[in-house]
Amino acid sequence: MTDTHAGTATPRTGTRRRRVLVGVAVLAALVVALVSGWYPYAALAPAAPAATLHLGESAELDGVRYRLDRFVVAPALPAQDADDPAVAGPAGSALVLVVVTQTVLDRSVHLDAHFCDATLTDGSTVWETDSDVTSLAARPAALGCADSDTAPLRYDVPRETGFTFLVPATAGARVSGRLSVTDGPTLALLP
Repeated sequence: MTDTHAGTATPRTGTRRRRVLVGVAVLAALVVALVSGWYPYAALAPAAPAATLHLGESAELDGVRYRLDRFVVAPALPAQDADDPAVAGPAGSALVLVVVTQTVLDRSVHLDAHFCDATLTDGSTVWETDSDVTSLAARPAALGCADSDTAPLRYDVPRETGFTFLVPATAGARVSGRLSVTDGPTLALLP
């Protein structure tokens, strides 16, 4: 240990001060790294549902009435063309058809920009719609919430929208749906 005169630091005090400054700098860098690394992913986290719909239930949110009409989990679904065989997935899979009827009541809702995204989850895995099943299975003409040439969306007129999924058969009994409307509500859909 070195003797000190008034106002001078010993090597021991200087080392301690450096360690504290290095510790503070490392802590600040960790906080910045955690916040900047977490922030982009926070926007990807699903929004809390504004409503939960069980089969047959409806809710009016942001000028649109949503009703859950069908939530079918089966090894096969009827084909779009009645002359074709039923649509089935690979062995060990289940098909899910979710049909939501929406009625746009508020004239401020832009029909051609009223987009939505449907997903299924069993609590640990999330499934997007399956385009192969969608193109083959019998379902409503509308594939999304917005206006389209094949399935026009009109004010005060109910319109069915069908979403189809391919999931493992073991998950079929546990799945729930989620409908997220762009710039609008998120709905939980339960069978």
